[in-house]
Amino acid sequence: MTSPNFPTEDGEFAGRLRVDALLLRLLSQVPLFSGFQRADLLEVLTVIEKETYSLGEYIFYEGDLGESLYILVSGEVQVIKGQSTTHPIEIARLSPGESFGEMALVEKKPRSASIRTLNRCTFLRLNGKHLTHLPNVAAKLHFNIAKLLATRLRDSNEIILGLKDHHFI
Repeated sequence: MTSPNFPTEDGEFAGRLRVDALLLRLLSQVPLFSGFQRADLLEVLTVIEKETYSLGEYIFYEGDLGESLYILVSGEVQVIKGQSTTHPIEIARLSPGESFGEMALVEKKPRSASIRTLNRCTFLRLNGKHLTHLPNVAAKLHFNIAKLLATRLRDSNEIILGLKDHHFI
């Protein structure tokens, strides 16, 4: 969580303001926050946390319990199914501005895939437990998550139909 913006001798207050302005601009460009007003984004800033991972690190594993979603700020990650099997499959690669882990905010079930960094990555993490204190933000976010998941389902259906048309299934 962010700390209050109290001035300090070393200019921490001014630095925090610059960081918040940058994060605000970044969030306004992320599809997950589409339709959010500035006041909504400012509320999100109060509960979002920055995390950095090195090349090859796992953010979480398929089967882990989760309660946070992540927004990729820099770097690239791969989404992997069957990590614990002899034949894991990369099902997607995500770039800056994309998000993952949204289903953890919608349902309290184990993670459906593993996420591994392909280089040094920076993320913004939003823990779902903080949304209980931000009902207006939570409602808008859940609506956008529903749209995102519907798009992903539609894309998956197209892939399945393509495989079927080519007699792979």
